[in-house]
Formats: sequence, structure tokens, C-alpha cells
Amino acid sequence: MALKLRKKTHKDTKRRPRKQIVDLTFQNIGGYDSVKQEIRDAIIMPMRHPLLYKKLNIRAPKGILLWGAPGTGKTLFARTIARECSATFYHIRSSDIMSEWFGVSERRVRQLFVKAAKTKPSIVFFDELESLAPNRQAIMIEDARTSLLSSLLSEMDGFVPLNQVTILGSTNIPNRLDPALLRPGRFDKMIYIPPPNKAERKEILKIHLNGKPIDEIDVDILAQKTHLYTGADLELLVNNATTNWLKKFIANKKEPLSMSYFEKALDGVRPSLRGEDLRYYEYLRNYFERSSSSTNMKSELSPTYYG
Repeated sequence: MALKLRKKTHKDTKRRPRKQIVDLTFQNIGGYDSVKQEIRDAIIMPMRHPLLYKKLNIRAPKGILLWGAPGTGKTLFARTIARECSATFYHIRSSDIMSEWFGVSERRVRQLFVKAAKTKPSIVFFDELESLAPNRQAIMIEDARTSLLSSLLSEMDGFVPLNQVTILGSTNIPNRLDPALLRPGRFDKMIYIPPPNKAERKEILKIHLNGKPIDEIDVDILAQKTHLYTGADLELLVNNATTNWLKKFIANKKEPLSMSYFEKALDGVRPSLRGEDLRYYEYLRNYFERSSSSTNMKSELSPTYYG
């Protein structure tokens, strides 16, 4: 998804943003019941009942930041939110916005919010937000992202309020974001998406195993053996095991997809996270939960794996 300027300048050939139809529901996401409930309260209810919130003078969060380790499903949650809200979904990456030409990036941000307002209810999702809005004090020198951040802040907290336009962001490293983004009125709701626990890994495995010719697969054992595996790791594990089985099936070896294929796949698919990574994210979670402001977060703290 990208933006196209009304007039082509400096050989800029970005495409116009298009509505994305998302065919996902919370049933496609295994486990994470507490996260789903947070999302329902912060996003889905206000978008489904805007008149009720207006009548009761309740201000819903303007921006919601989904954060956590790589592979835990932040983008999947964002796309699912759009489906649950029956909203137009704009998936924005830094490459869709950033330009080497002066003023082009800022113009794309303005055009994006104008487009989202015309197609409301809509959700604007900034993937890997830290690449667009890094901490201005941490980068030390002013670059193109500084003016882009100012433009983004003014659109989120401008004179004309956003109506039925919800801003979502995702990041693996929330302490690298500019503190101005995290104050009330901007990204004023942070939702932590942790690595799945054993029960959640079991549900995720069942979703990925659905429709496959499995035989005597003990999902409990697989869930036990996949400690620190993220949802993306589990998807890769099932895919590798199924691919290895398919090779033999095509070679006329008619045998079911048994546990042995998964045992072999476990040797090749290691967890993305390590114990120190989990401790790091738990530290961040405790910090954000006990602190009313994230402006004092030490930006030098970082996980050993970013993704």
C-alpha cells in the first residue's frame, strides 16, 4: 500500500492507497484471550457504537500501540481488528511514506489521513513504527524522519479531530519510539502481545494443523517442546513437517502425517526468542504498567533480537 501524489514530481511513482478487504476473525488467532478483550474494549466497541460513546462523552483511545517480540502476531491482530470492526484497513510501512525528496513524505502523511477520513470507519496501521518515528534525542542529528514525525503528530492531534479513524502502530522496541507519540491523545493505549504460553501454543498448533492428514499427533507434547516459540515459529514448524511429508506422499509413500515428521522439524526450527529476550520484554511490560509516562524509558535498553 502506498500513496500517489496528484502531480508526479521527481519521478515519484508511488501508487494510490487502496481499500484492503480483510477476511480474518479472532477465531484465526489461537489463545490470547486477555489481549482480545483489551482490543474489544479499546477499539472494537468504540467503532461499533460511536453514537453511544459520543452521547456519554466517553473518549475512546485515539491511537493504540501493539508491541511485543517479533513473530507474536501484531500484524495479524491489526488485520483482524479491521475485520471485526468492518473497517477499511490501510497497512503502512516506512517505504510507503519515506521519500528522498523534500516535503514529499509529509505530503503523503496528509494525503493518507484525508483518504482515511473519506473511507471511515477506517484503521490506519503503521507497521514497525520505530522506523518512522524514532526518538529524536536518540538519533542525535536531525534527518528526514524528524519532520515526518512532526507531520504525523500534527495529523493525529490536529485542530480537526479524527472521526471514526483509528490509528494502530506496532513495534518490537517501544523504548526507541519518540516519547511525544506515547502521550495521551496520540498512542494513548499500549497493548502488550507476549509470546504464547503452553495452552496458547496448543491452540495455535491446532489452527495450523486443521485440514492436514495428521495421525496420532500429540499436540500436548508439541506444545510442551516448543517453549519460547512464537506464533510465527509454530507456523513454520507445521509447514516444514507437512512439506517433508508431502515429498514422500508424492513419491507414492502413502503414510499419514505422523509425530516423527514433527520431531524432525523441531531439529531444524529453533525458537526465535531466548530466555534473556523474554526477561527483557517482561521488564518493559512491568515498566509501562507501573509508569504513567514512558518519557523516562532508557532507550539504550534493547533486546538481543529485533526481527
